[in-house]
Amino acid sequence: EFSTETCIQNDEVPEWGHDIFCDTPLRFGWDGRISSFSLNHVICDPSHRWWTLCDLWDSSTVPESWNVQFAESSERYFSNENLVTSFDNADSCPIAVRSLGYDCTQENDDFTPHYAGEVVGENSRCVVASYPSGLGVRSYRPACMATRCDPDLGKVVMLLDGSKE
Repeated sequence: EFSTETCIQNDEVPEWGHDIFCDTPLRFGWDGRISSFSLNHVICDPSHRWWTLCDLWDSSTVPESWNVQFAESSERYFSNENLVTSFDNADSCPIAVRSLGYDCTQENDDFTPHYAGEVVGENSRCVVASYPSGLGVRSYRPACMATRCDPDLGKVVMLLDGSKE
């Protein structure tokens, strides 16, 4: 499906593309900063190392101070023609490449675990997570969880006990 179907279908990422593509445009506050709405939709990049935001912009709302160079592709995947990307190496499909500068594989003294068992380190990876933030609203914040390869299972196993191995 990845090589034969479009990355966005009916204005949404198809089920098979959730680990690669995204469909939540960045929003900005009155002060020109990324809005709290966007900061509640932090996701993992395709490598599952970095915390990122979706590289999807509404070109009619981006503050001039951001000086964004949009991809020059003529391909449009959304009914809103103003939705564009700045990363043009993926056929202008929106992917999570707007890094927030946080890498789950790098130990960081400023790291404060948000979820039980969360840990950063060489074997940790970013995983999609969410939590209820009140009034039926969910906030999205990735978790950094330790992982290890299990050759017997042929899978990557997530360690939920807070250990690093």
